[in-house]
Amino acid sequence: DVFYKSGSRRDWAEKAYVVFALAEQRDPVSESIIDRAADELVLAVGRVLQSLGTDGPVVMAGGMVVHQPLLQAKIRELLTRQGTGDVRVLDRHPVHGAVALATALLRSDNEILDVR
Repeated sequence: DVFYKSGSRRDWAEKAYVVFALAEQRDPVSESIIDRAADELVLAVGRVLQSLGTDGPVVMAGGMVVHQPLLQAKIRELLTRQGTGDVRVLDRHPVHGAVALATALLRSDNEILDVR
């Protein structure tokens, strides 16, 4: 398999900018690659939402999604069609949320989590 023999995931991710640059120029192959990626991501999100018994919100994270507006737009469009209108893009590293949650738990006088 070419993917696994030809460098790391990071190596491939660094090359992805070419696909997005060509898609901006309306290259049909590049557009189809991005469409397929969005379809697969939304399919996975749909499974998670169904498993959790919710329709959102959905928080998009990860370098490709955060830094590629075209991919973001396609994912938002597909999720909206499926009834998930509350779609957000992570604007900080996930560790910020963990620290905020830990701080809130400490300030709650052990109401949320009984820590003794």
